[in-house]
This record gives sequence, structure tokens and C-alpha cells, in this order.
Amino acid sequence: MEWPCMTWCLQLLFVVFVVQICGNKGCFQEEKIALLEYKEFLKFHNYSVQSFLSSWVNDPNSDCCTWKRVTCNSSTGHVIHLSLDSIMQEQEGCSLNLNLNLSMFQPLKELKSLDLSSNCFSGLIITEDDHRSVSTLKMLKTLDLSHNSFNWSIIRPLKSLTSLKNLILRDNYIRGDFPVQELSILQNLEMLDVSWNALRNPSTVKGLCNMKTLQQLDLSDNSISGTLSTCLNNLTSLRTLDLSVGAYRHLSFLTLHPLSIFHFGRTILKAHSH
Repeated sequence: MEWPCMTWCLQLLFVVFVVQICGNKGCFQEEKIALLEYKEFLKFHNYSVQSFLSSWVNDPNSDCCTWKRVTCNSSTGHVIHLSLDSIMQEQEGCSLNLNLNLSMFQPLKELKSLDLSSNCFSGLIITEDDHRSVSTLKMLKTLDLSHNSFNWSIIRPLKSLTSLKNLILRDNYIRGDFPVQELSILQNLEMLDVSWNALRNPSTVKGLCNMKTLQQLDLSDNSISGTLSTCLNNLTSLRTLDLSVGAYRHLSFLTLHPLSIFHFGRTILKAHSH
């Protein structure tokens, strides 16, 4: 009984070796199905997908790794990057009140970067049964949700994406106080862009002071006025801080020793290390 088992094991190791050397030829079926379902979702809501996703076809001979806007790992064949931005750019305005279910991308287990900018989405939804599914996006590092119609309701589903390093929420309908308690769960975040929104209370920004990994912070073009918390000096990893177009007072306390670029007003000031 040992010899057949050993033979089988050797055959399996050979297959694994060949895949690693030659690379995986073609995407995984479950990932292909997930991408086609996303295309159908957009078509159902009258998105002009044909000119953008014309290569996404339900053909058994079609390899989704060769599709436009899709990048796969050349060795494993898994989808690692999706550029799904600006699919709504040919339509006038953002008249749709459309929620996107993140669990749609659950089969993409090696997805590292997802660009959903400029699509007129107004919210992210996730059902109770899908919480475990979304958490499987454990390799997602970059999420771009800029130029949509999101408000702070999107933060709740994002809390599951603890592997995120770059979160871009630029130019949405995010108003009022900063949701620091929710965002503080994203302990691996290195870049946060919440520019061109309607944030206003500077005191609510202080929860960011616990995000020790933060390297880039963009608060520009908001309605924030007043004095920022001195605890921002605790962000020892911060390299870039953008406070352009804000009515701030008493900024002299911002020593921010490692800071290399400081945007204030319409100018860029170079800050030297102490």
C-alpha cells in the first residue's frame, strides 16, 4: 500500500513543480464567474459596459486573465488587480442610487488592488451571511472608492478589510464628523485620502492618532476649521500631510519630525527633519 501512495505523492509534487515553473495557464473558473456576475450587475443597472468590458465574455475558451482591466498573477493564475474605474463616465451625472455588494468579489481570494472610482455608487452593502465572505479578501491592500456618491455608511463593511494599506475616499459625500472609531480598526493603513468631502470638526480627527502605520494623510478641500489635536505628533510614520483649503489655527504645534512634505493652503512647504 505504501508504494501506490508514494507514487501518487511524487506525481502530485511533479504537477506542483510544473505549475510553478511554467506558470498557470488561465484563470480560475470561480473567479471568471464572479467577474461575469459583476458585469451582469452593471448591465442590469444600465451601465455602458460593452465598450469597457467587451473582452469579458462567457466563453469556455476565454481566459479572464487576458481580459481588459484584469491582472492575474502569472504563476498562480489568480486575479490580483481589477481596474473597474470610470465605467459610468459616458453617462450624465450620478442619478443612480446604487449600492454595491462587496461580497461579489469574495471568490477573488488573492485580490490585492481594487479600483472602483468614478462609478456613481452611493453605498456598500453586506448581508449578515456575507460577513465571513468579505473577510476572505484578506490580501486586499488598496481600495479606491473615489469620485462616487458614498457617505459614512460605507465604513461599516470596510471594517472587515483589516489588511488594507491604502484607502482612497476622495470626492464623495462624506459629511460631518470624522469616523475615527470605525477607521481605527484598520491598523495596517498607510495611506488615507478623504479629500474633497465635507468633514468639519477638527476635534474628531484625533482618533487618527492611534494609527501608527499611517504614512500619508490627505484632509484637503474639506470644511474643517479650528485647531487640530496635538496628538497628531504621535504619528511617527507620517511622511505626507495635506491640509490644503482649510481654516486651521495654531498649526505651529505640528512638529511631525519625520514629515517630508506638508501641504497648506495652495503652497507646498518642505519640512526638514529635526
